[in-house]
Formats: sequence, structure tokens, C-alpha cells
Amino acid sequence: MADVTVVPLPDGGAKQLHKTLTKTARKALAFVSGDTVKSFTIEAWALAHKIIFEMPAFSGAVVTGVVSIENSDGKEIYKSAAYNENDVHKIALDPTEPLVGVNTVKVTLNTDPLSDGTCYVTMYLKGDN
Repeated sequence: MADVTVVPLPDGGAKQLHKTLTKTARKALAFVSGDTVKSFTIEAWALAHKIIFEMPAFSGAVVTGVVSIENSDGKEIYKSAAYNENDVHKIALDPTEPLVGVNTVKVTLNTDPLSDGTCYVTMYLKGDN
């Protein structure tokens, strides 16, 4: 079962493919010293339209983070640039590959954080979700 499931539309939803915009719940990914990668799964059949990535401040080191998405076929369909800590980043996507079935959303830090911090990921999806 996926960590986040986007509920399907009622009958006739296929007609709304790539027209309906859905916002997912804000997903928390807690990092501690020694962690550099955290991920969660999302079950959806849609295009990722926008990602809001909240990057915490980590004391003792400069840390940047990257968000990537891999679909159920194991294909990386998105990877962001490195984003600085202590900021909210609104990543606008121009996707060509859809999320299909259970997809993995991953946050990768460029260095081992020396203190605890929590990243948050919120996604806006367009499609028959």
C-alpha cells in the first residue's frame, strides 16, 4: 500500500484526464545525522504539475536537497535542481511522463546533516486521480 493515495474520480473521471488538479497532503520526511535519502510512495495516475518542497535549516553544515520521482516502471520521470536549506521552493513541472500506479518520491541531501531537520513535500497532480 502506498504512503499517499490519490482517490480516483467517480464514474466518468477518465474524461477529466489532465484537467482535474489535486493537492496531496503535506508529507513530512524527518532527517537525522547519518541520513541523506528519504522517500515515500504515492499511488496516482496523473501528471505532476507542481511540487512544493520545504527544506529545513541544518546547523553545522550547508545542505542542499533534490526531489526526484520514479514511476512504477522504475523510470525516473523528474529530478529537480539542488535547493538551498531554510526555504520553501515551488517547483513548476512541465511533465511528459505520467505517474503510473505506485510511484516513489525521493528527497536526497547532498551531505550528511549534522543536526535533525524535517523536509516537507506537497504535490499538485493533474489527471484522472
